[in-house]
Amino acid sequence: MKKALPLVLAFLLVCFSSAPAHAAFTDVPNDHWAKNEIEFLTKKNIIKGYDNGRFGPRDYITRKQAVIMMMRALKLNVSNRPNPHFKDVSPTQNGYKEIAAAVDEGWFLKASSFYPDRPLTREEMARCLAKAYQLTNKGASSFKDVSTSSPYYSDIMALVSNDITSGYTKTTFGPKDPVNRAQFAVFMSRIYSKPLAYVVKRGSTTVKTFDSKEDAVEFALTSSDLTVHPVSNTVNTYPDQFLGTNSAKINNGVLIYNGFENQKSFDADFFTPYISYVKNQKPVDSLFDTFIVLGRTYSQTGSFQQTINSTGNDANYAEWKWYMDRTFSGSGVVPNLNQSASMNPVAKKVNVYLSIPYPKYRGQFVDLAGKKVPVTAASRYQLVNWYVNETMKKFQAGGYKNVELSGFYWLNETVINPEDQELVKKTSALLKSKGKQLIYSPHSRSTNFEHWQEYGFSGAYLQSNAFKVKTSLKDVQKQLHFGYLEALTYGSGINLEIDDVSLSNDIQDRITKFDEYLRLGRLYHLPGRSVIMYQGTEMIYRLGTYHSKYGERYANFQKAYDDLYAFLKNK
Repeated sequence: MKKALPLVLAFLLVCFSSAPAHAAFTDVPNDHWAKNEIEFLTKKNIIKGYDNGRFGPRDYITRKQAVIMMMRALKLNVSNRPNPHFKDVSPTQNGYKEIAAAVDEGWFLKASSFYPDRPLTREEMARCLAKAYQLTNKGASSFKDVSTSSPYYSDIMALVSNDITSGYTKTTFGPKDPVNRAQFAVFMSRIYSKPLAYVVKRGSTTVKTFDSKEDAVEFALTSSDLTVHPVSNTVNTYPDQFLGTNSAKINNGVLIYNGFENQKSFDADFFTPYISYVKNQKPVDSLFDTFIVLGRTYSQTGSFQQTINSTGNDANYAEWKWYMDRTFSGSGVVPNLNQSASMNPVAKKVNVYLSIPYPKYRGQFVDLAGKKVPVTAASRYQLVNWYVNETMKKFQAGGYKNVELSGFYWLNETVINPEDQELVKKTSALLKSKGKQLIYSPHSRSTNFEHWQEYGFSGAYLQSNAFKVKTSLKDVQKQLHFGYLEALTYGSGINLEIDDVSLSNDIQDRITKFDEYLRLGRLYHLPGRSVIMYQGTEMIYRLGTYHSKYGERYANFQKAYDDLYAFLKNK
């Protein structure tokens, strides 16, 4: 029964309405708490609105409606079930057989009346789903309004344990509250937004199937040759492969930091071991074809990224212009990257993505003329629009023949609130109108990562952040399994990661972790797909040059550089 869950729920939702799916509903504004879930199910043609363009998010679902539709979808035998002897449901009434079968299956508590037209409550829905699909409780409740003595306790916690529903707050569930269409959409979206099963494979052979990714990953850690993969269902077909090179036109990209956090003056020689694979101090093959230029900070305390309560990010037009000017200055990335490519014997042209800082979301903006305007959704987009246009003008004025501007990189690593979602969508549309693309690299716990394509990104490159793990190698591997699995589930690319390190006690630790990125990457068939790489400020330069400059004490740097080349070139 558990495997039939997507089919059942799809049937339920479709039956609640008859009008065609709408791209937007008049009663579901952009800041509606369930907008993403309603849109997700609408696009999947799982749920539809009414003929008048409304969705009816507050309309309730009755007990009889839920029972009839669940029984029909499950195709359970409703004949010859014991008569529940309800005072308000007779054998001649519509829905009697389904109600009798539901009671026989244990979906409802025994009572003298059924109340078929009464709205289904949250605790009743929990019981129906938990019993019908054999969902098990894996944790303890922190809800003050759900007593452990409640007959619905285990059912509610089964839904919570399986991430199908949650409380209104950490301590309240609202068990007696009726279920409305918006809530129902959220419940179902949470089911559909992730696989219901995961398979562990050895090569192309399935070894074992699990209901949870946590259990699947734990099992995969028992052998060095196992991988974890999502199982598609009747609603979602998961790609089970990483982002292809055609989507964002990136084969192998590398992040180059050039904000206040990296005060170096760039020169053409710096980029040689990036543009080309250097062997015995000579370029012998191409390496990175794309350079993603990003500035994280504009001063010692000023951040271009989203920060808590905007603390640290008070960037105005002047700070954005400072960063833009720095990127195109004589010692900046773009001119020197262009010169390096022009002199390179094996790779004469590279692509570049230029970062878009995160526009602050509180306070006011000060423009270049000193005019102050309140920070609003419109003024945030106006700043982005100005920056994109000015950046493209500067790039065109530079006359660069060996660097092509492919697009822009959204600096923020997560898309959290509805205003940001709309901002990203508008920014993507703006860039597409100019023939450019928008990409980003969400961190391992990024919000709404699964919606990256809906936001208009041409590519998303998931960070596993395994290089930050400071416990055991097994924990590093676990983090990598989760990262690669998430990317496979939602068809994103991968951000390979190694931090800056020189001759110190942690050299081998960094190299060992990086080796695991590559080893597991090969196991998951990542080579040949679109990847980008975080490397601190200049780790690739160190890997490619320190051995020849400083001798055998950096032999492991050379090996890591050679291994990276073989990985990126799928050799």
